[in-house]
Amino acid sequence: MELDQFDTEYPRVLVVDAASFHRRSDLSIFKSNLFQGWPSDSLAQVIVGEDRPDFSVCQKYWRITRNDFVRRRSGRKVICDSLGEENHAGASRGQANRLRSQKLSDQVRAVLGYLPYALPIPISNDFQKWLIEFRPQVIFTIGNGIHVLSSVLRFSEYLKIPIVSYFTDDYIRWYYKRGPLDAFMRHRLVKAFRDCLQRSPVRLTISEAMSEEYTRRYGGEFYSCMDIVTLNDFLYKPYEIRQRQIKLLFTGVLEPDRWRSLKLLVDSLQVLREEGIDVSLDIYTFPGQIEKYGSLLHSPPISHVHGPVPFAEVPRLLSDADILVHVEAFGLKEDAMMALSLSTKIPQYLASGRAILGVGPSQVASMQYLKRSGAGIVVGQEDGPALKDAVRRLVCDVDMRVRLARKAREMAETNHDAIVGRNRFKRFMSKASQSHSFGIEAR
Repeated sequence: MELDQFDTEYPRVLVVDAASFHRRSDLSIFKSNLFQGWPSDSLAQVIVGEDRPDFSVCQKYWRITRNDFVRRRSGRKVICDSLGEENHAGASRGQANRLRSQKLSDQVRAVLGYLPYALPIPISNDFQKWLIEFRPQVIFTIGNGIHVLSSVLRFSEYLKIPIVSYFTDDYIRWYYKRGPLDAFMRHRLVKAFRDCLQRSPVRLTISEAMSEEYTRRYGGEFYSCMDIVTLNDFLYKPYEIRQRQIKLLFTGVLEPDRWRSLKLLVDSLQVLREEGIDVSLDIYTFPGQIEKYGSLLHSPPISHVHGPVPFAEVPRLLSDADILVHVEAFGLKEDAMMALSLSTKIPQYLASGRAILGVGPSQVASMQYLKRSGAGIVVGQEDGPALKDAVRRLVCDVDMRVRLARKAREMAETNHDAIVGRNRFKRFMSKASQSHSFGIEAR
């Protein structure tokens, strides 16, 4: 697709999502990266849920909670004072938990709880005024639930503007496939998903693997728009050998079952330490994850589990390591929800210019990307001896670490530069905003 002709003014974008703009979760950081620097008068968000925003990237917010859906009202404006509110996990977590329950009564209550999301949200006078004052030209959404997709469709039809649908995981293949009442929920979800695609002249995904699969599966064209990093933030220096213990580093969440892959790595490091190789692993994750899995992974002096660091400190942390670790669960199948995704940590790892060790099933997109990048080595099977040998190679082969580190930085500059990526994303949004027809019908 030729995008140069669409490099015009910034279109006025209405973001409709459950995750708002902030730096506390991967998805919100990802969106903040894309929209960083967007003019304040050209960006607004409807938060479908109770996520707490900050106001550094986007200053205009409207919130619609589950209670608003139930009571048939269209929410309220979010002011900057909301920074003092607690950050709730989401409007529909309780409903989702009940839907996964084995009790039929819980599933019935869950379905009844989701029914309000299938009805068009009303447009109050105050909400109408807020929308008219902003005058959006295009809607951007990551979707990922009936409550969000139904809102996106409502606003697209009401405002008569197109949608840019962005996909970070393959949720449409996996949601609502467990209980006896899931057929009703899945029908509503699939219909909303396909209706959104029909109104999407531009469809974006987080990886090339997902773009290829979605184009094959749903027809039309899907374009990869990977996560980006501000390269200057990393104060990059070529990797230098230091006379010290070799430090491995992992950052991120430990689910689904990523902790098991890390535990396999910890066990391998234990064997290497017994063989006289001085190496250790630092794990940085969130407090809730530490509570669940910290005792299984914290094993000084081999491994240390830490809480999260401020976002601004991440580049320094990564650059201080010798080898960066990315893991996926070995139980992750080729068609799993996250199998087509590209972790938002990988661009940060690449930008730091350090060798990467990938531990996880070789068929998933993140491991394939690391292989193709030439920035690291991947242990693609749940094999302790193979993992131990891979770590030994990385630790003992200095030239390999230097070579992989240099390639990592080159890949970051080629595929994840924030300046290039934001300009390309802006052109995608501009193309969508100028479209006089919506997307083709999804298969």
